Amino acid sequence: MTPSSQNPNSSVGKQKARRRALTLDTLLLIFTSFLIALVANAVSPVGISWSTPQGIMDTTVDEQVAERGLQSVNLAEAVEIVNDGEYLIFDARSHDSFTKGHLPGAMSLPLKEVIDNIPQYLPLLVPDQPVMVYCSGRSCDDSIGIAEILKQHGSVRITVFTGGYSEWVEAGYEIEAGE
Repeated sequence: MTPSSQNPNSSVGKQKARRRALTLDTLLLIFTSFLIALVANAVSPVGISWSTPQGIMDTTVDEQVAERGLQSVNLAEAVEIVNDGEYLIFDARSHDSFTKGHLPGAMSLPLKEVIDNIPQYLPLLVPDQPVMVYCSGRSCDDSIGIAEILKQHGSVRITVFTGGYSEWVEAGYEIEAGE
């Protein structure tokens, strides 16, 4: 090594010191971001579960509905509910999925946007108003999250169509598109 690379006052020494400082700053930023994300996840009503691997459910959606004291409905019951017109029907899928197709009479209330959108639906949510919530199908539990939030806002007659949009479409029932 040359004497200039060992001397901290040399330009090479200064560059190494700056790289080291930048590396430490980067690691500190990553660590701080990770801690903030952990706290945000812990306080979020739709946070990621740490006990169940992402995408792998240890219970079925039907079992989760029952565990939370909610009522699930099958396809035949969902058809009756849609045809009856008495229920408010909420689609928990993304707004893009909703506009491509949804159950007749459904309103878009994606789980990821529920905090921003729930105020517009509160006047409709009188305690005895029956509500049905659905999402994409049996592998999707967003409808449970919506049902829980509606329950927290005073709704008591909530049902979850666990077969969701995919079961409805596979059975050949009518869908609506657009808003």
